[in-house]
Amino acid sequence: MRHLISILELERRGVSALLDTAERFRDGEVPRLSGVIGLLFLAASTRTRVGFEVAAYRLGLNVAALVQTKSDSGMSASESLLDTIRVVSGYVDALCVRCSNDEIGAVALAAAHCPVVNCGMGHAEHPTQALADLFTIRTLRGGIDGARVAIIGDLAHMRAAHSLLLALALFDDVDVCCIAPPQLGMPAKYARLFVARGHTLKSSDKLDPRAFDFVYVAGFPARAHDDDYSPAIRQRFAITYEVAARLPVGTAVLCPLPRIDEIDPSVDELPVAQYFLQSDLALWTRMAVLECIHSQGRSAQPKG
Repeated sequence: MRHLISILELERRGVSALLDTAERFRDGEVPRLSGVIGLLFLAASTRTRVGFEVAAYRLGLNVAALVQTKSDSGMSASESLLDTIRVVSGYVDALCVRCSNDEIGAVALAAAHCPVVNCGMGHAEHPTQALADLFTIRTLRGGIDGARVAIIGDLAHMRAAHSLLLALALFDDVDVCCIAPPQLGMPAKYARLFVARGHTLKSSDKLDPRAFDFVYVAGFPARAHDDDYSPAIRQRFAITYEVAARLPVGTAVLCPLPRIDEIDPSVDELPVAQYFLQSDLALWTRMAVLECIHSQGRSAQPKG
């Protein structure tokens, strides 16, 4: 694996190998690596940034973090993002990139001298989150084949939902239902790729609590003045205590976090609440990604 920009770069065998590695790391079989991981985070992040930083440290790697560009008035001179990536990627063994613009991914790939990991670029994809989601499903259920998954929220813009759908498409007999307001449904390009793998994708504007093994709450951005995100719409698709209590035994509620009002805090104490376990498992998944690309990065570094 040279880069990880999209889940589409992986096949089922590669995903399974990464999840196997994450499981070994969780069980204490952690190697000691040497080298430097670069974190280029140009958009706000908590779990992903801290997760990759801690993942690197647990593997024995050093971290070089860049969370601002040289366009700030107090810095010596402005610099193009292309030049920043070209320079920084020559110093590190892999570069983890987070940004609010989809096009920066292409810039990073064009300029980088090392492997690039998509840590959330624009509205397109968030592949390492999808790997954490799959690891959670496998941990709780024992396997991914045959899983029944509801994905709820603003599916038009939530990149974690896009990557999860593409990741689930790699497995067999997966039943997915996209639950969203009509104007915020799953984009056609992701739906087509899922269906092209031989799956049937369902859509609905409400959750049937009895129909799923996993209820994945992708959520809604905090846009207070947008009719698409009115309090009434947000509440209609929220997981309240009453909704969660009707879920069958064994059902799990997942969420990539952060949450605003998508899941009521009262749900946290119910057995269905597995989103904090999901966040914990993401650490081991990100360690597996770093371990996988680490050797690629070191072998690609310029000599001398």
